[in-house]
Amino acid sequence: MRTMSYAKLFRTLAVTAGILSILPACAASAGAGAGAETGASTSESARRGPRSSRTLITGDELRSSGATTLYDAIQRLRPHWLANRNAVNRAGSEIVVYQGSVNLGGLEALRQIEPGYIDHVRWLDASEASNTLPGLGSRSVAGAIVITNPGNN
Repeated sequence: MRTMSYAKLFRTLAVTAGILSILPACAASAGAGAGAETGASTSESARRGPRSSRTLITGDELRSSGATTLYDAIQRLRPHWLANRNAVNRAGSEIVVYQGSVNLGGLEALRQIEPGYIDHVRWLDASEASNTLPGLGSRSVAGAIVITNPGNN
């Protein structure tokens, strides 16, 4: 059996530790490439399509939902947006609906809108809604659903 000197053993361990410490950085930069998804091959990514956003519904998603009202489309695609209505009564705040910068009212307004002609719909949490939407003043809101039509970006 061959023995290794302590100095050589220490150098080997130091080099190995150095290599292991840079591997996570290499993996992170490789995963940050265009369209890369961690743990999935390119063909898997293409089959699944783009990941859906928790705060955005595109017009294509709306049209492919098969829903006849915007409320039904949101209920199918992002039900967590509407689930906040249970907290509304307890907190005294509500979810408001805006089309561009116009306040349409509460969630019932979504039942009057067809999803076919919408560019996208975005969810704003309470803080973002209060800070960015006009006309809320000191009104307490649980969040906002903002509708954008084509050409009104």
